[in-house]
Amino acid sequence: MQGDPFLGPALKKGTRTAQSEARKKGAFTPKHGIHDWYNGMISLEAVRAGLFDEIIDVAHGLSTDGFEAWRQRGSQGWANIVTVLNLSPGKRTQNDFQTVVSVTLGPKQPTDLVSFLNPLVEELNFLARGISGVRAFGSPNSVTLRANVVQITGDTPAIEKLLNFSGHNDFSLGRNREYHGYYHAPSKQTFFHPTDPTDPSAVRFYVDNCTAPRRTADSISRDASVVEEAKSTGRSLAYQHALSKKSGVKGHSLLFVPSEAMRRMYPHLVHFWSIIPAAAAYNIMHLLLQNVAPHPWRLFSGLVPVAGEAEEDYVMPKACVAIIGREIACARRTVPRARARALRNNYLHHRSYKAADWMYWLHSSAEVLLVGRNPEFSYDIFMSQCRACRLLMRPTGLTPAELAAVDADLKHFVRGYYASIYRGTWERLPLCWSVIAAILDIVENVRACWPAWVSWQFPTERKIGELGTLIHSRSKPSENLSVSLHRRYQAELVPSFGNS
Repeated sequence: MQGDPFLGPALKKGTRTAQSEARKKGAFTPKHGIHDWYNGMISLEAVRAGLFDEIIDVAHGLSTDGFEAWRQRGSQGWANIVTVLNLSPGKRTQNDFQTVVSVTLGPKQPTDLVSFLNPLVEELNFLARGISGVRAFGSPNSVTLRANVVQITGDTPAIEKLLNFSGHNDFSLGRNREYHGYYHAPSKQTFFHPTDPTDPSAVRFYVDNCTAPRRTADSISRDASVVEEAKSTGRSLAYQHALSKKSGVKGHSLLFVPSEAMRRMYPHLVHFWSIIPAAAAYNIMHLLLQNVAPHPWRLFSGLVPVAGEAEEDYVMPKACVAIIGREIACARRTVPRARARALRNNYLHHRSYKAADWMYWLHSSAEVLLVGRNPEFSYDIFMSQCRACRLLMRPTGLTPAELAAVDADLKHFVRGYYASIYRGTWERLPLCWSVIAAILDIVENVRACWPAWVSWQFPTERKIGELGTLIHSRSKPSENLSVSLHRRYQAELVPSFGNS
């Protein structure tokens, strides 16, 4: 890539921009907004720490997600994909520049995903140390080539596998802050609410000016060490489970919470380990579009029954819901075919809606279809979510004023949801999903990392979507996929060398 006549200059331009942003005078925050990966606090710290001193140094992003090769005689896998962030957004989001570096295949997804990552982490350590004596085509001098990982993206379950966390529905939710949920015995789930229904004075967390302790790499490492010590000393499984449940950490992780032995084995990843958990921000595509966006619609259309005496005054009449579904379906004839898939009757087909469909609902359809049909208080709550998503998910940057507006709208949504939907009653506790509390971390993640479009999973899932078509042997799927990928990348390298 460094020697390619088109990609080489693009890589250098990306590194120059990152260096320029880090050298700007003023406070240690991006004053002019968040426009790409190099504007986030993590990238600024990496540049100022000397990770990108040379013009040919490369910034990597690692994405991970599971996929299903076929449903009959099921074969599931977990793919790790590396993206070179120095390239322009139009280049790095294309399938050709999403490089699959490892795939695990089996009847089901791996129980211990971290155990498969040693070869990958070994290469990342090797690249972070630097490869001396490299000479790209057209350059008379040899240089030391280095590459460092600055972000890891994935949906919530995937990141929790890498973090070795106990799960987003467990007692300790916070990836960024330490606050605990309440275990609801009838549903066997944990819910997160700001105040205790039995004692309103017992505040678990605040929507505004949250004072819950911050989670850092050191605090997560201490929690992991406590769990590992319980394992090594032979304490009971119930005791180990109780420790994991309390802290939310199941033990050491190769990519995020390494043990001392792991640190000695891979010494050049020290900087990356020090910025955890900020480098694993919530993926807004999954959090907002696939988890939060469907929830208000299901509430408004009466698809989420709630026990108790409270009236469901936010639920629209069935006739109204049916009209909305028919209006969406009728609009399919009036839009381009690429958009028509998102225009299905959302009352009948809401379970099969994808992230892109819910994005179209938030950005284009909902404001018109719900006005006058939804109660004013619930419509106001919903529109605050729509306004925030329109700013967060556009493929451009965010100015400080726009980021402040997103923060205000998201907090207004969470505050209104707890006040008008949850209402602080015991019977309505199942409405306090963990994803509602996780919304409060979004703006802080953006300031630490980058705009939402840099880390969302659309390019990764598009790349993963083509992996199943490369498997032509059901008896040896892993071997066949490995050979197919090897041949594809080899074929792409041949013309690249030929052009140089």
